[in-house]
Amino acid sequence: MASIIVATGKQKGDYYPLGHRTNVIGRDEALPIQILDEHVSRKHMQIHFDEDKQQYSALDMKSRHGVSINGHKIEDETILADG
Repeated sequence: MASIIVATGKQKGDYYPLGHRTNVIGRDEALPIQILDEHVSRKHMQIHFDEDKQQYSALDMKSRHGVSINGHKIEDETILADG
């Protein structure tokens, strides 16, 4: 199953399974994936699973600091690779 593992900060190592629903990640306490970090916006990014294509994609939700995947800042919805 696809998952998010926090790589840095106070929550380093925290594990969040994604499933096949849309997940919003941010500081907001109402979110299923809450990351408490000063560089994370209340609603920072969205991860969506496309049932037809069987793939996940990430979208920056106009966060203040942006979203980087593998060291590259994303501007548009970006397909996520395994690993």
